[in-house]
Amino acid sequence: MNTLDTARSWVQAGYSVIPIRHRDKRPAFDALRLTGQDHGSGWGEFKTRLPTDDELRLWFTGPRCNLGLVTGYAGLVVLDFDSMAAYQTWGLWVETQSAPIRAIAASSYKVLSRRGVHLYVQVAEPVTSYSVGAIDVKAQWGYVLAEGSIHPSGHLYTSMGETIPTIERLADVFPIEATPQPIQTQAVQITDPWESATRAVSAGGLDLRGIKARVSLQDVLGIQAGTSQWVCCPLHHDTIPSMRLYPDGHFFCFGCQRGGDIFDLYAALHNLTNREAMVALDGEDYP
Repeated sequence: MNTLDTARSWVQAGYSVIPIRHRDKRPAFDALRLTGQDHGSGWGEFKTRLPTDDELRLWFTGPRCNLGLVTGYAGLVVLDFDSMAAYQTWGLWVETQSAPIRAIAASSYKVLSRRGVHLYVQVAEPVTSYSVGAIDVKAQWGYVLAEGSIHPSGHLYTSMGETIPTIERLADVFPIEATPQPIQTQAVQITDPWESATRAVSAGGLDLRGIKARVSLQDVLGIQAGTSQWVCCPLHHDTIPSMRLYPDGHFFCFGCQRGGDIFDLYAALHNLTNREAMVALDGEDYP
């Protein structure tokens, strides 16, 4: 099955999809522009609606694209186990649960990622994306690479299992809830150069100042440059532009209260750590 047919099958099943750059995790902004998504977040409207068949044909009949599944839409939640060890640890918890939960874990649709497993469920309650250690809960306002996509490393995403089970609560299959992070009230010395990279000019051999000089916030968002711009925030459902892009290279959203620089934005858009975002941006070929 080609990517267009795969995309159609997901949409027919009631799930929203978006085009992702080939061998990448970043939305295919060139493809999105073909269907008029050249404003703000680019793919943001597909967090709340299905693409039309005309849009699918324009996205997936041109240059090869990966396929992204929008999480949160139709209750889709993906448990992203970043390693097989994390998946196996969750499996040990499942073994202590009731027979219905064990059956869900055994038969539910799964995709083998580069390092671990994506497990798909459809949840009746609203779920916000969050992380717990090596496990990411991909839910509202997120996306994952679908089966058939190719990771930047060359890994082909493959699937196993048959159905996406419907459950009432995420806690039925994943018992750890999101916990608010305490606000730091005192200065903390940061010794890891990667974690302090936004305050530095280099980290781990990367020229961070050079990356910032070469790559703009507008490049990351796939929009035209401007001195100071208001755009729809791609990090939450935003219909009236609430994110401001400042000339000094930082952004702030007055809707979801998130801000930072290109590394923070890229990491948030692609569900990466800041460290992974720096490496990715160092290798990006922006004009």
